[in-house]
Amino acid sequence: MYFGVITFLKFELTLSLIELWIGAFIGTFILDIDHAIFTYLTRPDHPTSFALKELIERKDFKGAFSYFGEHHREHVELTFHSAIFQIIFWGFCFFVLTSTAGLLGKGLVMAAALHLLMDEVSDLFTDEVHLNKWLFWHLKKGTVSAYGTRIYVGLMILVFLGLSVFLL
Repeated sequence: MYFGVITFLKFELTLSLIELWIGAFIGTFILDIDHAIFTYLTRPDHPTSFALKELIERKDFKGAFSYFGEHHREHVELTFHSAIFQIIFWGFCFFVLTSTAGLLGKGLVMAAALHLLMDEVSDLFTDEVHLNKWLFWHLKKGTVSAYGTRIYVGLMILVFLGLSVFLL
């Protein structure tokens, strides 16, 4: 929907809009690489890692995808799904949005940022404890209060909206 609004506001059906949509498609899924890193590199000893690797070794990709969908919330120590990464990523987004003429890269970074932001907002309303657990996993437990988490997500929404101006 976000990229539909951007397309509508640009109001020019050109080849560059196709680049925007391709970038958006790739960007939507690029942060999910983090789950593969978790499974194979950072936490290969985790129970979900064992199960996923076993399904993939048996070439049961449908089963692996289904298992991942059911258990992805158990992956809380994901580098690309952390507050520190997000803050650094906003700087990268600003660089891409202000220095690149093509819309492929802009669509990619904004879709990745939107993916992370939607995960945050979803958990903010459904499971704030889980949000705090995966967003601030790299900090000492209990460092960020529920109020602090809400303030952080609110600020991230404002940053996203501010960066969206560069797509227009």
